[in-house]
Amino acid sequence: MSGVFLCLTPITQLSLPDVGTRTACHEAPRALSQGGVMRVILIAIGSPGDVFPFIGLANALNLRGHRATLCSLPAFKATVEQYGLEFEPLGQQSCDDTPRPRDSKSALAEQWNAVSHLLEPTYDYIAARRHEDIVVVGSFWALGARVAREKFGIAYLSVQISPFLRETHRLMLDQLCAPQLNALRARKGLGGTVQHVVSQWMHSPDGVISFCPEWFAPQQATAPATLCKACEKAVAAIEHCRQRTKGRLARHSKGAINRGSPD
Repeated sequence: MSGVFLCLTPITQLSLPDVGTRTACHEAPRALSQGGVMRVILIAIGSPGDVFPFIGLANALNLRGHRATLCSLPAFKATVEQYGLEFEPLGQQSCDDTPRPRDSKSALAEQWNAVSHLLEPTYDYIAARRHEDIVVVGSFWALGARVAREKFGIAYLSVQISPFLRETHRLMLDQLCAPQLNALRARKGLGGTVQHVVSQWMHSPDGVISFCPEWFAPQQATAPATLCKACEKAVAAIEHCRQRTKGRLARHSKGAINRGSPD
């Protein structure tokens, strides 16, 4: 996998501070990079532990002068908008529908059953904006965004917010995810099949942003020590990704037209 692997200070026990705390933490927006304003679509699918780090990242992007939209389950709408962030719902699932795994054996299957219906809505949301100058940043379960990257060549960074599972769990997830994932890819005109979903394919070739605890990825001497600074480092990675991938979408679309395939 090419691109950037960025280890950030962990966002631990992010319970969302009150507005006063948040305001004290954030300073005035810094000057934008030479790349100008970015349109960033954040896809956060999962439990509060999956979504809350993206709230901090969306905040940091907006403070930098960019425009961030956070897409997640409707249950998170009020929480996201409480922080003045732009929110787009994916699917119809509410908090009461969230799975409660009874044991580790069934946990992965229940998690996949809870999120697999968002594959195509996620893909369609991004596909509808494929001609815009966007950067997409997706959580672990944002596999529909990875398919959109494969189809349209959009700039896409995947995010890992914690250390990963054992090899046996990766193999189980590959078996769970591959059938529906490959069915979606076939419907969208993508050839071949994906097999190593979790160990390889899901990690974007454009780069991976990793929010990992220190015992898993030791903190560097120059690493940021606060939530806000950690998000600033992620923002820099997103800006860098946009600069590296500029023009690729246009080339990808031109190639699709030359091949006679629908854009």
